[in-house]
Amino acid sequence: GRGELPMDEHADTVRNLTVSGPLAHTVEDAALLYDVMLTPEGLPGRVLSDLRRTVETARAGDAVDVRRIGVTTASPFAPDLEISLARPAVTALTKAAAALDAGGHAVEDLSPYYGEDYHRDFRTVWTAGLLRAPLPEDAEAHVGAVAAHFLRTARAAGRAELDDAAHRLEEWARGVRAQFAAVDVVMTPVLATAPPPVGHFLAMEPEANYEAQCAFTPYTSMVNVLGLPAVAVPVLRDERGLNWSVQLIGRPGTSAPLLALAAHLELLLAG
Repeated sequence: GRGELPMDEHADTVRNLTVSGPLAHTVEDAALLYDVMLTPEGLPGRVLSDLRRTVETARAGDAVDVRRIGVTTASPFAPDLEISLARPAVTALTKAAAALDAGGHAVEDLSPYYGEDYHRDFRTVWTAGLLRAPLPEDAEAHVGAVAAHFLRTARAAGRAELDDAAHRLEEWARGVRAQFAAVDVVMTPVLATAPPPVGHFLAMEPEANYEAQCAFTPYTSMVNVLGLPAVAVPVLRDERGLNWSVQLIGRPGTSAPLLALAAHLELLLAG
């Protein structure tokens, strides 16, 4: 989540969209790396040890800490973009929900209301980040078509437009965090569709490219805006050998128990 790791910028604002995190083959490996990232001085971490206790408890057949999990396919991009989920994305979400329910967690449907301004305001705030990069005045001539388009758009937007968009996005984030607080964890798909061939997005005009990428990953950008911890857990492999995952989104400051839940899900899926 935002501000959890010492190497990240800690400003608690929607303009701070970048966070670091581990990428690993297993949840246990992710917890190990997260401990290292969390305590760069070499001090022993607690994330991995807590996770292992959860897994050992589950393997022994004892009750683990029960989490209330809200499952949703709603996306904040949906009012402006058509979000269509491939069958494996839905199957993965359904399978993960059933596994967590069988594992003793309280699983329920969640229907958050995202309003109608997210797509516009996120685009404005996200592209404005280019203005903070140390780029030369003729940067458009040296970057790709999408980056050049976003840079021109960001430069054309006035300070008042950016401030207004950031203010609306802050209000949006507060409202959505309040809705998510009704449960311990929110679970969504990760990708809406299978990854397209390399070059698919680049063949589009910049604006269409951006919208297609938002529709491809309709649930992840909001986590950066919300500043919440999240983890993607592979659930199934389709006939083409592609993994389909679910995203678990926790409350502020709950990366350790979120990783423990992810490890429990991983164990449940392994059968």
